[in-house]
Amino acid sequence: MSNIIKVVGFDPSLANFGMVAADLDIDTLKLKVTGFKLVETEKDKSKQVRKGSDDLRRCREIIQAMRGWADPDFVAFGFAEVPSGGAKSANALKALSMATAILGACPVELVEVNPTEVKLATVGKKTAAKEDMIEWVIERHPEAPWLTYKRLGKVEFNAKNEHLADGVCAIYAGLQSQQFKHSLAMMRSALKLAA
Repeated sequence: MSNIIKVVGFDPSLANFGMVAADLDIDTLKLKVTGFKLVETEKDKSKQVRKGSDDLRRCREIIQAMRGWADPDFVAFGFAEVPSGGAKSANALKALSMATAILGACPVELVEVNPTEVKLATVGKKTAAKEDMIEWVIERHPEAPWLTYKRLGKVEFNAKNEHLADGVCAIYAGLQSQQFKHSLAMMRSALKLAA
């Protein structure tokens, strides 16, 4: 008998926050993507709203969606690639900081991974290109509800799938982390005791 738990993956960003829901078999570590949510927030362009107030609104929208997506009554773990710098301007650094702070509001245990761990866990190269990672995920999860559109009678993948694919990649990297392996060992022991 297999033991399936619900997990979520996040690609944190202030403009396009990707969320992934998946079933994980804790015996085989086989992952089945069951849902996607992309929370898109835009800057308020009007002059009537203070910049700080608008940033707060955007953070609240994402946190509200994340808390609904990662309900601790149903979800066992969250996985996220935590932003680690690389910002080239003060505004970019502020957006990265806010995305990291949003992850702090996650209501379930969050397994943190870094960009190098994600690249190695998926494509197997530290220098993996974003396109290679997206292709890797889509090949493994064709059943997932990817964002698509029809063009000239052919189904095309929406570019916004990048954020959803990153959330799936974060899960794969997190499954290889020591943090998750320790938690998984405790979970398996608890299930054996309960049986």
